[in-house]
Amino acid sequence: MDIEREEKTIKKKYKRINITEPLDFNSYSSNLDEKQQWCNILSIDGGDIRGSIPAIWLMELERQIRRPISSIFDVIAGTSTEYFGSATLSDAKSELVIPAVKSGGSVTDIFTRFNSHQDSTKNFCLTDILMCTTAAPTYFPAYQFNSSVYVDGGVQANIPAMIAYDHASKSYPHYDRNRVRLLSLGTGDYVPDPLNLNANRNLLFWARNHQSVFKILMDGPQNNIDLHLNSVLGDNYYRWQIWLENPIDLDDIQDKSINRLIDLAHGHLEEMEAYDNRHRLGCLIEKFRS
Repeated sequence: MDIEREEKTIKKKYKRINITEPLDFNSYSSNLDEKQQWCNILSIDGGDIRGSIPAIWLMELERQIRRPISSIFDVIAGTSTEYFGSATLSDAKSELVIPAVKSGGSVTDIFTRFNSHQDSTKNFCLTDILMCTTAAPTYFPAYQFNSSVYVDGGVQANIPAMIAYDHASKSYPHYDRNRVRLLSLGTGDYVPDPLNLNANRNLLFWARNHQSVFKILMDGPQNNIDLHLNSVLGDNYYRWQIWLENPIDLDDIQDKSINRLIDLAHGHLEEMEAYDNRHRLGCLIEKFRS
């Protein structure tokens, strides 16, 4: 049985990788109005190179639904590595929600397409916002933009799902929580040695483990956010996450690490299909397809 299951997994993975039919990205755009029954929200955690995981998942959603992500989701939120492009906010096909933290003030600025439409002075270039929300402390220098200095949005909003939900609720009040679906994609989580109660926390300890400590600060609120959104949205809240057996640093771009992330992402899809009786993946796809 294990051999048969492994063969099926290999065939499915091969099928996913070899999809060649292109999608028409220019035919779709999100336009939230009262006639639309649902507001679909996508939230992508920060994670730098570990963003490979949600990228694979989104490719699979596009493959099965046969529509680009910009047409499936009305509001897309992300931080750290999850934003690219040289266009301005108003050019986005879906509503964007991008947090970045002002250095020194501990204030999180939220850049959105909605605000760019309301105020042309807030129609910022996506490359500038990208630099703001990827300036991870200890990895990259802070970024000066619009008379302020910014660091990685993940410092305060590494899981931007709550920010995305709040933004949608305020900007589109005709959608109550019974008409909102939220898919939150993680980038892999690992409980590192610095949480060991027996560790000697001297200055050398913090210096050696600064990257792991930084990750704890970024990922700490995750469980609280999950619990709250699950209590608010119930079955319309979906959280996909992978637990890593060994850590993968945010800046680890070795081929073996990237391939491992890709394999983990495909493996999670297979687990959902094989063991969930399509309750998570299948039901979600049917809802978004409609």
